[in-house]
Amino acid sequence: MKVRLATIDDARMLFDWRNDPQTRAMSNTQDAVDWESHVTWLQASLECPDRDILIAEVNGPVGTVRRDRNAAGEIGVSMTMAPQARGRKLSGPMMGAATSDPGIYTCGIRADNPASRRGVEHAGFVFIHHEDGMDYFIKERKWQPMTPEQIEEKLKLIDAIEAVRTKNNVNWMNLLRVALRADPEGTLALVREINTKDNEISELFAKLGEAV
Repeated sequence: MKVRLATIDDARMLFDWRNDPQTRAMSNTQDAVDWESHVTWLQASLECPDRDILIAEVNGPVGTVRRDRNAAGEIGVSMTMAPQARGRKLSGPMMGAATSDPGIYTCGIRADNPASRRGVEHAGFVFIHHEDGMDYFIKERKWQPMTPEQIEEKLKLIDAIEAVRTKNNVNWMNLLRVALRADPEGTLALVREINTKDNEISELFAKLGEAV
């Protein structure tokens, strides 16, 4: 499973998922959303520096996770599964992928939604309290210092990447080696962000290559 940042091109898909009857039944806000309001909300969300809208993919989109950072640095997360992906036990892997970076994550699940509860617990969330029909969970993802052996394995991956790059990228790989030894946590976070942006670039190139 991989996750990528949503774009405005995902508006129709997210709209259909949001207004799916079963999704609404399990949501805190059960009223249907109109198209204009949805597009306005999505555009504002994509521009908000404290919010991420992620799309999870397994041979195509299977769900979405929203991450909201508060002033204390905690990250509130919520998820919606694509209707066609229900029953495939993907909510846990999806939440795990969306909360893999170091941080404190929180989420609320309706008490009558055992499938979502199993998903967040599978992703490492721990139940903390129940209130007004909601079960609340927390996950603290701490940075684990890398062993010399783990660093060597990462360096081997960098070597493999370099092998398929052009000569103009050699200096970038050397810089990455230096950064990994000096700051493994920050470097790997940057690598994940670069990979996400590369996926967006690939999608734009695919559109560029479409016949007119």
